Formats: sequence, structure tokens, C-alpha cells
Amino acid sequence: MCRSSSHDAPKRSVAGWIFLSFSTRPRCPDPAHDSADRGAREVDGLRRAQFGTSAHVACDRRHLRRHHQCLRIRDQYGRLAMKRIHVVSLSPRMGTTLMKEVVGVCFEIDAYSRRERRVFSEPPSGADIYLSKAPEDIMTVGPILWAQPDLHVICMVRDPRDVITSMHGKDPDRYWAGLKFWNAYLPYWRKIRDHPRFTTIKYEDFVRDPDATQRCLSTKMPFLERNVPFSKYHEVARPSQYSRDALGSVRPIRPTSVGRWRDHRSRVAGQLDLHGPITEDLVSVGYEDDGSWRQELKGVQPDRGRSHHSEYFSRTDLWIRRSMGYVGALIVLVRRMGVEPLRLVDWIPRRWIPSQI
Repeated sequence: MCRSSSHDAPKRSVAGWIFLSFSTRPRCPDPAHDSADRGAREVDGLRRAQFGTSAHVACDRRHLRRHHQCLRIRDQYGRLAMKRIHVVSLSPRMGTTLMKEVVGVCFEIDAYSRRERRVFSEPPSGADIYLSKAPEDIMTVGPILWAQPDLHVICMVRDPRDVITSMHGKDPDRYWAGLKFWNAYLPYWRKIRDHPRFTTIKYEDFVRDPDATQRCLSTKMPFLERNVPFSKYHEVARPSQYSRDALGSVRPIRPTSVGRWRDHRSRVAGQLDLHGPITEDLVSVGYEDDGSWRQELKGVQPDRGRSHHSEYFSRTDLWIRRSMGYVGALIVLVRRMGVEPLRLVDWIPRRWIPSQI
């Protein structure tokens, strides 16, 4: 930061002092700029650095351009503001837990959540790179990507037929989730899939060639530093008990679960009866070329048994999920001004607040 001497600090308007009091102003990485600009006249107004920082520059006009260049270089490598990586998906059981655990140990990550944390939840202090995950935030991250320029999103996509036939360690006697999540989340993915800080990873590609997925993430997020290859994750893994329940065990990443829906065709047929056809979605996402796969369900007795999650969203639940994107964006914007908004709502009954904020 190019700062003025404390003995001859320039005059600011009241609004300027208030705004600067809520801002984080990093030091310029070039010491020559700092010494050259010390005591210089402050630039009128606030200049916002590029690459997603909320840094405000106060330095002499002569050095403003060079100062911004330094800020941009530092930001490219994530040194000025905390980079947040958030993992979402189009349904539970799409590999978000595995992706979070793999990224957390195979890249240089300063802090990551052991359990699910919403994208607008308060991050830990003192971390350059923070990793979190919440599958349902696919409905939320669109507005927050605009409000939080240091946010990068990894979205896991998996064949929904394998998803609805997957089970969880917490309830091994029932299928975990039905097609309600896929049907509700897919439109949101289509809206934001081309965002430059939104990376879609197919679960099938990830488990078949984990190192190629790691290279893809390194390209999309160049501030990441690799510790070990994804293919050696099982040698260094240290998952929490919460993650172990979802993963089942720590083992090498293999495509053993790809296409397993063919062993549970009655479940697939039952879900299609309850939620309608998905052939068009499968073709658009690249899992099928046409509807011929339905021939494999001919003569199969549909299984309409209950899943762990309810089969349908209530209208209230859907409204809350859709609204949280804008609420979350507001929370992020307020937090960037130095205020933690979630601490200001302690008087609100907890049952009114969405879980895992």
C-alpha cells in the first residue's frame, strides 16, 4: 500500500473515512512505490484493483498505474485477498465430498471445512485459500459469483441414474436421494456453467483420470500449488468422520461405481414414474446419444420405495433455496465492508435461518 505519513495525513470527507474504515487496503508489494509515495497527495476517489479484490488505492497519481500493476500481479497468485473455492453439485451423491477431500490434501489449501458450509458462511481468518462445499449451493452461487470476485466454484456432475441408486453410510438400507434434486438444480447449472470462475467436473472423468482433473483445476485456478497427484490421494488422505460416512472408506480413486445403475433398474424405473423422463437431460449433458437406453428398463417392475430424502420439495423450501442466492450476495457484500452480518441476526429464531450458515 502506498500510504501517507501519519504526520501529514490528507484530509478526507466523512464519507471517505467511513468507507475506508470498512476496507482492507493491502501494502504495495514494490517497496520503491511505498517510499516514493509516502507523504504524497491522495488520489481523489477510490480506485478498485482488478482480479477481484476490494483493495482501495491511495497514492500519488504518478504512481497509480504502476501501483495497480503490482496489485494485479499479487492478486493473480492470491496473495492480497483470500481465495475461496466452493464445491457444489446437481444432487447429493455426486462426489462433492471426495472432491473436497482430494483438493484439500493434494493442493496447498490453508483451511477447509470438515463439514458442509454454505458459500456465504463466514470463512476463517488468516487463510489465503479456503475450501468449502455444499451441494445445494448450485442454486445460490450465481449472484454470489458477482458479489465475491475471489470465489471459485467447482461443480460436480454425475449420471443421475447412478446418483439415485447410490447409498450413504448414514442410512445404508435406503437409497439416499431421488431425482428431485436433479430436476431442481439442472436449470441453475445451465445458467452459470459458462462463468469464467465456474468449473464443471464430470464425476466419471474425475474417477477415470484424476490427474487430468487436477491439471484442469490448476489451469482454471492458477493460484493453486500442487502437493501430490490426485491419483495418490489415498496415500495422504485424512478425512473427518463426517467425510468417511459419505465416502465409505479411503481407497484409490477408481471408476468402480460408474454405470452401477444397471444393477438397480427397478429403482431407476420407479424414479422415472415419480419424476418423469430424463432422456433429454441425459443427451444434453452427454450421458446418452438418444433414448434407446430406455429399452433396458422394459419389463422391469418399478421400485417406488422411499429414499432417505423426501421425494419432493415443498413450495416453501424451493422459495427459500431460490432466495438465498440474493440474500447470500448481500451477506457477502456487507462482509466485504468489514461487517459480519451473520452476527447481527442472532435475535432471529434459529428455525427461521437456513441450516449451515
